[in-house]
Amino acid sequence: MIPLLLLLVPQVVLDTSRAVPLPPVVVTATRSARPLTEVPVPTQLVPAEAIRQSGAARLSDLLAEQPGLLLFEDHGTGLMMQGFEPDYTLFLLDGEPIIGRTAGTLDLDRFTVQGLDRIEIVRGPSSSLYGSEALAGVVNLIRRRPEAPLAASL
Repeated sequence: MIPLLLLLVPQVVLDTSRAVPLPPVVVTATRSARPLTEVPVPTQLVPAEAIRQSGAARLSDLLAEQPGLLLFEDHGTGLMMQGFEPDYTLFLLDGEPIIGRTAGTLDLDRFTVQGLDRIEIVRGPSSSLYGSEALAGVVNLIRRRPEAPLAASL
């Protein structure tokens, strides 16, 4: 009797040919997921495809290609935004602050772009959300999520 009931249940078939692409979603600007078109502050998204096509190996090389950003050489390669010194630009890795500044400059040559899913660049003061280090802006490096769980075998 149970197999007969299973046959009577209608099957749902998903039509993926009419999939509607969703707009990109950013998190850094408001600390909540919002479509890029609805974010109240100037935000730039560098997707994984653009990172791959740039051919850059280091974060400093990739950020040098972005409009409105200026690299600054002092105790390493730092980033100037909105005319502020590098110590007023906050760098996040998956939403957590990156530490290791020397004389206020976080050396961007230390970071590779391998494994990044996207980069969110918020221009302008975000100190109300992230503190005084974010007076010029915030750069959030978001890594790709692993497709399979960590496993080992012998």
